[in-house]
Amino acid sequence: MPLFRPLLSLAAAAMSILLVSPSIASEPVAIDITSHDRTYRIWELAIGEEPVDGYPLVVLLDGNQMLPIAARIAAEDGRPRLLVAIGYPEDDRETIVKRRYFDLTPLTPSELLPESRSGGLVQAGGQDDFTAMLKGTILPGVLERHRIDKADTTLFGHSLSGMAALRMLFDHTWPFATYVAADPSIWWKNSAILSELDAFEAAPRTEAERLTIITSGVRPERKDVSTQANARMRALRGGPNGKDVAERMAKIEGLSVDLHPMPNESHGSMVEPSLRLLLTR
Repeated sequence: MPLFRPLLSLAAAAMSILLVSPSIASEPVAIDITSHDRTYRIWELAIGEEPVDGYPLVVLLDGNQMLPIAARIAAEDGRPRLLVAIGYPEDDRETIVKRRYFDLTPLTPSELLPESRSGGLVQAGGQDDFTAMLKGTILPGVLERHRIDKADTTLFGHSLSGMAALRMLFDHTWPFATYVAADPSIWWKNSAILSELDAFEAAPRTEAERLTIITSGVRPERKDVSTQANARMRALRGGPNGKDVAERMAKIEGLSVDLHPMPNESHGSMVEPSLRLLLTR
């Protein structure tokens, strides 16, 4: 199953939301931000009337893929919330995939990099700059433009962005109350994220944070890459997975952890049911 399904244009997505319920959804507002000579697009979509305590906030990584799906589900659900999706101004799938590999990963030795769809190895190593932009520019801007219920803030990521969401949780300095990681890429860089989990386990809890890890159960071979690339990916993906990490983190005092297996979903097909779980429970 390809990682990126055909995407609705955001204008079409907004139209479908308005047709579902014209009274509860605005159109998404797009804001472009340039950092380290790379331009990002942030979409903000307010659903419903602003609550007394401010909007519950849901931040979606991989925004090009996630926003059209999440917007439809949130509008159908009808409860007030602010969706903030972080992505790219490009519409080309290959460009988006290339950029997300770089932005959502730490520096990684070449022998631990998967092959790209176009041949050669993917580029990695931009995660620190990306998360610095999220923390220093994007989130402060959201708080300036909207009144947010700081007790009801969620970060959602899938695959590489699920790994990024876990790394943000481990960092202790983010304002989110809830983190949702769907099939996080624990395997990346020989499961280097586990060393960050070691430090997270040893640190005292200062906030009552919540974590949901969602896992898929079907992993077909990718048909859009070579046999060699599939073999390389199988070798890289060994070791602990999201289920293992959730079971380990469930033992951490002061952290609420939920594990939601989706045994009949693949890594790609799990996206919509994961967003539905997030936005309708």
